[in-house]
Amino acid sequence: MWSIFSRDPSKDFGYEINEPVLNDENCIWILHKGKKKVSGEIVSIFRYELKLNESSYMDMAKNSLKRLKTLRHPSILTYIDSLETDKYILIVTEHVQPLFVFLKEMSKWPEQQKESAISWGIYSVSKGLCFLNNDCKMIHGNLSLGSIFINDSSDWKLFNFEYLTNIGSTQPVKSFYPHKIYTAPEVQDHNNRPTSDKRLDAWGLSCLIWEIFNGQLNEQAQLKNTKRLPKKLIPLYSNLNKNVSQRCLIEDFLTKGQDKNGYFKNTFIDTMNFLEEIQIKDSTEKNRFFSNLNNALESFPVYFCKNKILSFVVTSLEYGEANCHCLELLIKIGKMLNENEYQKKVTPSIIKLFASKDRSIRSKLLKEIDEYIDHTPTQAVNDQIFPYLVHGFMDSNPVIREQTVKSIFHLASKLNNQNLNEEVIKHFSRIQIKDPEGGIRTNTIICLGKIASHFQPQTRQTVMLPLFLRSLRDPFPPSRIACIQSLMATQNFFTLQDCTSKIMPALCLILMDPEKQVRDHAFMTLTNFIQKIEKFSENPALIEHMESEINKSGTNVSSKFTTGLSWAVNSLAAKLTRTKIENDNNNENEQKHSQSIQDNHSSTSTFNQQKHPNSDKEQVLSKDNQMKISSIDDLTGNSDGWEGDNWENDLLEDWKEIVPPESVVQKVHKINDDENGWNNDDINWDDNTDFGKKNENILTTKKSNEEILKPRIRQTGGGSTSKVQKKGPMKLGAQKLRKNFD
Repeated sequence: MWSIFSRDPSKDFGYEINEPVLNDENCIWILHKGKKKVSGEIVSIFRYELKLNESSYMDMAKNSLKRLKTLRHPSILTYIDSLETDKYILIVTEHVQPLFVFLKEMSKWPEQQKESAISWGIYSVSKGLCFLNNDCKMIHGNLSLGSIFINDSSDWKLFNFEYLTNIGSTQPVKSFYPHKIYTAPEVQDHNNRPTSDKRLDAWGLSCLIWEIFNGQLNEQAQLKNTKRLPKKLIPLYSNLNKNVSQRCLIEDFLTKGQDKNGYFKNTFIDTMNFLEEIQIKDSTEKNRFFSNLNNALESFPVYFCKNKILSFVVTSLEYGEANCHCLELLIKIGKMLNENEYQKKVTPSIIKLFASKDRSIRSKLLKEIDEYIDHTPTQAVNDQIFPYLVHGFMDSNPVIREQTVKSIFHLASKLNNQNLNEEVIKHFSRIQIKDPEGGIRTNTIICLGKIASHFQPQTRQTVMLPLFLRSLRDPFPPSRIACIQSLMATQNFFTLQDCTSKIMPALCLILMDPEKQVRDHAFMTLTNFIQKIEKFSENPALIEHMESEINKSGTNVSSKFTTGLSWAVNSLAAKLTRTKIENDNNNENEQKHSQSIQDNHSSTSTFNQQKHPNSDKEQVLSKDNQMKISSIDDLTGNSDGWEGDNWENDLLEDWKEIVPPESVVQKVHKINDDENGWNNDDINWDDNTDFGKKNENILTTKKSNEEILKPRIRQTGGGSTSKVQKKGPMKLGAQKLRKNFD
């Protein structure tokens, strides 16, 4: 029974006391790192143990505990729990570190970031002292470097309340200042008699400021040395350590510091103040704040971005108060985190945002997917992100559809078999058949080429190859170019039989394409395939090596060619947007010499505006396409259009080293022209109805074109000639084309 009364109360204490962090001989407290037994929450524990002939210190420790329990302010250490016995006192607080430890870490920061952090710290401590002096009518009486602690949110916190007393108290002031260097001159002159003047803390604040920039204060004469203090702070600091009649109050110190060009007048402090009051701000103010914060974030201390700003950004996103600017902040700050921090603080918010119905947020998520997808667990990608992402394939806005297509490139390595080989392929097939936007169809083909190595071999043979062959008949020229490039990039995934019976015949058909760029790419690619077949013909034993990658899938497949594919159409839209502005500035006479060529299937991207190589008329954008491009800019907030330039050069860039300077025409004429050798089982070459209504005005053949097509003109009776009339870029089928060769 007596064991119940003699039991050590610390055994029932709900916190583990770990190794000491601070044991300052000038402080009665020993700081420990602690952990809550139930939840594992990290805390700080201040411990005081009664020693022989130190009973007065026990009273001071009890006073500190009493004051900490009753005081609540953002600049005062947060109390959690405590344990008090006859021999020791334990105080549990939020997790903190001593200021002098934080200053050592800060010494490695860039100078501007260090100045911002210190200015905010002094500002916070001053606000806390104003709260004690004016609202609580108390004097701290123990200000020094050891009285300030930094929590996990980078906030500066006041503690060491052993000497905290009410203004006007009769308690002897000698207990206030155990070290004379921190004792104000008026206290020493009056032999430590009681004083009710709150200017005592103003003097203490000057000592604290000096130690922040110089280190430990050894004698009061050092306070006059201001060489290391910022220039804007020196006038304010000097008013704090004057004699008592001229010494300014702390509230005056704050007010003057916030004047124009004052020490406390900077973007960082304004940002911190807004975050402190963000709960009372309306949505308009929050949106404006997060928008401006994006531009200023790079100049802020990384420590504050990670530990303070990020928490407010995450909270705003969780409660639906954020816009795309807030999401951009989340992604930017995420780059500053290590992997564990990213998984804990950023990834959960990213996953939740995919369920958002806000188009601006969805667009930003898709555009920046490469920044966070590597940090996202594979299971979360398949189970939580992909089900929402696939809705973007059918979105009514072309920007969302295009960004969804491009995002698959970054997701492919994490998608499971069902999502990649069934769902993605299903949506890509639908886009190639039904999507009215030529740019989206083009980027779909490019994406197929980029992720070809991740597909199952059966998917590549039965679905991907027919999609490529179908795209060769796309009325949108960049789509045909992208298809040719993708066939070249993925040639190792097709059997030699498919190359000769399906791919090469299809390439031969577009050697008559009305667009020279398409013809050039077709000639170059066909040459490469011919060389490949010639290599096999010379040594048939190489077939096993040449087809070694056909039955492989995943990262073990060579990516020598597919890495060269690029998003060609994005840069195209930017060029067209700039051309639109130039055309608006042309006079009416110049416009009479241009010909408007419309493409009913393109809006997010349109074929490159230029003079056709064989035409004396210039192609310009239709008004409808110009309006669509403007609407895209409105959604994404990018008034400069899509990034990039000269998409033709991007497409041709990888071909120069692959194709030898050999006549392509000579190679092509060696191909057997036996009609029975064509394999048209997979695709009906004459059927072009899948892409919608054909544009009858794509190109009109001029004299320059007649020179190119002259060998292919059929002679008719009476010596007259009948030119082949092109009704569309792919209107001529294989049978009709051969008929004109007769």
